[in-house]
Amino acid sequence: IPKARRTISVSSSSSSSAASTASTTSSSSTGQPSSPGSATMEPDTSSLPLPPTTVTVFVHSGCVCGPYLSPHKVQQLPAQFGPGAMDRVLKDILQACVDCAVQKKAVLAFLKPNQEKESSGSGE
Repeated sequence: IPKARRTISVSSSSSSSAASTASTTSSSSTGQPSSPGSATMEPDTSSLPLPPTTVTVFVHSGCVCGPYLSPHKVQQLPAQFGPGAMDRVLKDILQACVDCAVQKKAVLAFLKPNQEKESSGSGE
């Protein structure tokens, strides 16, 4: 059984009262234009998983690393972390920072999510 087809005519007039007519043929089963050169809908790709992003983090071991990291331990870090998946490289570099800490507890405190501090009631 052939699919039913319908033609939609659109006319517009300009200031010179000339009329132009354009027709589009579409299939009644899909409602999308099927004539050559007409606009086509692209497939929805928003739900497709993205390929993993590969990253590399380079370490400048000669830097001044401040009071929280041991300069000797920082100099022993590899020159780079990765290339690899972003989540894996991030985990490795954060673990390396904690391992280089003078006091691990202080560095781990920086990695915890910020928590709203309650006011002490002193009227601040």
